[in-house]
Amino acid sequence: MTEQRRETRFEDPEINVVGDLAAIYNISMGGMCIVSTESVKVGWYRSFTLTDRRSGMSCEFSGQVRWVTPVGAGLTRIGVQWVNLNPEKYNWLAFQLRAQKLRVAAPASEHAAT
Repeated sequence: MTEQRRETRFEDPEINVVGDLAAIYNISMGGMCIVSTESVKVGWYRSFTLTDRRSGMSCEFSGQVRWVTPVGAGLTRIGVQWVNLNPEKYNWLAFQLRAQKLRVAAPASEHAAT
C-alpha cells in the first residue's frame, strides 16, 4: 500500500483525547490515528477534545473517520482526518506538534529530567 500522508506523524504524543477513546496512536497536522473501544463507521464525522498532558490546555477538533481496523481485545484503530481546521485550532495543534518534535529530538537524559 502506498503511503498517502503529506504530514509528519508523531507517535505516542503527550496529548490525550477525551471520551471513550483509549489513546492517540499518532498525530499530525492532517489528522490522527486513535485506538478506541468505541464502534465507528468510515465517513462519520466526530468531535474530539485534545488535551496537552503537560499544560492541561485543551482544544476541540472535528474530524472525519477515514478508515477503521479492528486490532483485537475489543480495540479498533481509527484514522481521522481533520475538518474545519480554523486558525485557532491550526495554531494550537502546530504548537503541540512543535513541542512534540523538540521532545523527540531531545537526548534521553533530558527526558529523564522532566
